[in-house]
Amino acid sequence: MADYSNKLYQQLEQETGVNTGYTKTGSISLAQTQDRLISLKRIASSLNVMGIPCEIITPKQVARLHPLINIHDLVGAMYVPEDALVSSANVSLALATAASRNAIVDPDGRIYIRNWQGGILSGGFEKNPKPLFTEGRNQLEIQNLQEDWDHFALMCDLKVPRWDFQTGRQLRTSPLYDRLDAQGARWMEKHGFERVNFFMISPTDQQVHCWAWLKNRLPDDSNLTMEDVTWKYTALNLIGPRAVDVLSELSYAPMTPEHFPSLFCKEMSVGYANGIRVMSITHTGEPGFMLYIPIEYALHVYNEVMNMGQKYGIRNAGYYALRSLRIEKFFAFWGQDLDAFTTPMECGREFQVKLEKLNVEHQ
Repeated sequence: MADYSNKLYQQLEQETGVNTGYTKTGSISLAQTQDRLISLKRIASSLNVMGIPCEIITPKQVARLHPLINIHDLVGAMYVPEDALVSSANVSLALATAASRNAIVDPDGRIYIRNWQGGILSGGFEKNPKPLFTEGRNQLEIQNLQEDWDHFALMCDLKVPRWDFQTGRQLRTSPLYDRLDAQGARWMEKHGFERVNFFMISPTDQQVHCWAWLKNRLPDDSNLTMEDVTWKYTALNLIGPRAVDVLSELSYAPMTPEHFPSLFCKEMSVGYANGIRVMSITHTGEPGFMLYIPIEYALHVYNEVMNMGQKYGIRNAGYYALRSLRIEKFFAFWGQDLDAFTTPMECGREFQVKLEKLNVEHQ
């Protein structure tokens, strides 16, 4: 978002003629302790992955960049040369000016569409807008306003005319599709699979990548064969501090950290279903488990988990909720945040690499 805003504010003045007050100043974040420096190194790794120029510098380099800074107690710093300042009032005016140009507005369809940086920007108009206030409010009350997701959710259902391609939809669905749909799920397509977008309640991105990687490295004279068994399993992600309590009550297997450490996987029974592959990992950075369930047991396991979880306050969560959590913890995903040219060192994942082990490719 910061990188996008930086580029946007540079272009706004050229597109609208409104001075945004954009001034590229750069920024220096100082570290007085080793712990703070480690934190800055992680941030720098994340920024570099996103293509934002950033580097860790020494106290002497800090002094050269800003001679007035006292460096006697510093152990290092993070330098972001392209950080900038803008005038918020001028930016608001520039955005309003840009939005009024080159737009297609359909009040009856409750949408607008306009060109934006080589792509398309689309938004919606509420059919029955709710007033923010009916009387004056102070700044503190404004900051403490509660979200109204039920009111907002209707906007998420807007479909751009002729752009909502339905061909091939609802062909690859989970056995849980009808059950989740009845609970108010809103659906999206992800590599041919129907995925829960949000609720009024290996990731699919990696399927093709992993298949291609393994297939390209099979020995020519090998008797090994590969089969894509994605269609044979349904995946449930049980997330949260009480996930272990729910699963413990549904299985005879011990779920303590000693018996089930992080990144551990084993086959076990859940409810009356057996052959469930349970992995102690989530894609959100929160404690929990991934359950890979043979499709014939999927509805049974889901019902058991939801029934047992009621006393722990269990709730359904869609793709966008999980995506927000993983971004917050910087759990980078292949195809979205990472590509074939990203190294573990660049994205802050060096702790997941064992350098003493021989890899297929040293890249």
